[in-house]
Formats: sequence, structure tokens, C-alpha cells
Amino acid sequence: MTSRAQTRIRRAQEEASSAETNLADPIAERSLLGKTAPKLEVDKWLSERPFTAGKNVLVYFWTTWSKPSQRMIPVLNAFQTRFKDRLVIVAISNQPEEDVRDYTGPAPEFPHAVEGGGKLLSTIGVTSVPYAILVDTNGLVLYQGHPGALNETNLLMVLPPPPEE
Repeated sequence: MTSRAQTRIRRAQEEASSAETNLADPIAERSLLGKTAPKLEVDKWLSERPFTAGKNVLVYFWTTWSKPSQRMIPVLNAFQTRFKDRLVIVAISNQPEEDVRDYTGPAPEFPHAVEGGGKLLSTIGVTSVPYAILVDTNGLVLYQGHPGALNETNLLMVLPPPPEE
């Protein structure tokens, strides 16, 4: 009798874990970590188009109205300066071009663009901003999530050493 009860419990747990209403992490299987990053396609570059060949790329999704997004810009500006020989930072907003051009907060000192359709954001799985993906020189995603987790120490661990001069 105990064995049958345990079997019923196990089956119920298995069934619950595969139900559409369970609380299991539905995003983990959509993770891009270790996978090829989607192509960087935007509606319009609001700066020069970045040259990314042979460099790691940090794609930063943001909005002008998001205070956390605004606070990240000076940090990313510093990263762009510090790691310019091996990292390109690219900011993408899904806001209208006019809203981004009218932004008066900290100015991005790296390439930025608008992508109004949200296709790239959807492909990557961006659900809130700020959000970032770090792509290596081979096009593989090394990191995805909040850009605040990417401090200088973490970047030094994943970026290749600087080229010898």
C-alpha cells in the first residue's frame, strides 16, 4: 500500500512539473548562453555604425525614461573607454527615434540605435530594461541579464587579454 501511494505521489509530481501552470523556470530553455547571438539588426543608427569584427560586443537594451538605464550609461561609457581595444558597446532602444534624440541624461559615448519593432528584444527575451548580452568574438553569448552584474572584474575574466602593442 505504501509503495502504491509513493508511486501515485511521484506520478502526480511529474505531471505537475510538466503542466502549463507550474512555476518551473520557463526562460531557462530559451537562454542564449553559449549559443550564437542573433544578428544585430536595427531600424536606424543614431550614431556611426559600430565596427565589431574581432571584438567582443556588449549589447545594451535601454529606455530614456528608465532611471536604472540612465545610471548604467556612465558605467558603460567607462567600460567603452577602458576596454576599447577589445569591446564594443552598442545601445539599443525600442523607443521612437525622437524620444531618444530628445534625451537629456548622461550621453552614451558608444554607438546607439533604435529598433522600434521590438523584434531583436523579443528574440533575445528582453522583458525589462536595462538588459544586456555580452557576445564574444566568435558570436557566442557569454552573458545575458542585468548589466549591473558586469563589473570591471567580471569583464576582465571573460575578455581576452589586450593585444600586444
